[in-house]
Amino acid sequence: MLEIIFLVIFGRRLAKTAREKGHSAGWGALALLWIVGELIGFFLAGMLGIGSDILTMYPLAILCAIGGAVAAWLIVKSLPDRHASNDDDDGGGAPPVENRHYDPANPFSPPRKG
Repeated sequence: MLEIIFLVIFGRRLAKTAREKGHSAGWGALALLWIVGELIGFFLAGMLGIGSDILTMYPLAILCAIGGAVAAWLIVKSLPDRHASNDDDDGGGAPPVENRHYDPANPFSPPRKG
């Protein structure tokens, strides 16, 4: 039950972070990596012969689930920020070019700076 509550809160937090970066809230579905990690953990515990019952296999499953949650968080955190503009003077992008040969009669003449 606590896992379900955590997954709902974690999914909402991932969706909020994605929305703040200008992406779809669908990135919150990456919270399902928790469940995938947990299933992989159970599978690994069974393959490694760590335990024959669920209680001895559960710690490895939780560790893998935490790994899945960390992976989901890192993926959403590494999304590029779509709200960042290229007009900043942070050194990114090409500097604006001043057009000294502006011809208003020429429709193909690039606009003047400013």
